[in-house]
Amino acid sequence: MKYPHDCKRCTSLGTFETGGVEYDLYFCNNGSWESPTVIARYGSEPNEYMSGSGHTEPALKEALVRAVRFIEELKFQMLLSRPLEPFQPREMRKERS
Repeated sequence: MKYPHDCKRCTSLGTFETGGVEYDLYFCNNGSWESPTVIARYGSEPNEYMSGSGHTEPALKEALVRAVRFIEELKFQMLLSRPLEPFQPREMRKERS
C-alpha cells in the first residue's frame, strides 16, 4: 500500500488505478457486514481520501466490489469451519418434542 492509513478496523483491499491516479482501497468494518464503508486513499495527507458506499466514483465502486467479495469469502470460510450435519430429507427428520 502506498499511502498510510491508521484505522484499526479497516481491511486493505489492494490498489486500483484510474484516470492516472493510484488509490489504496479499504473497507471499514464499522459493525455492519451488510453495508461496509469503503475508502479510497489517493494521498498521505489526512484529507486525501474518499469514502462512502453509494458513490459513482470508479475507485469507490471498485472498493465496494472488492469488499463484498472479501466478506462473502469470509462468510464461506466460516461456514466451512463448522461441522456439517448429514442431510436428511424433511420427511425423515424426527420431530422434536
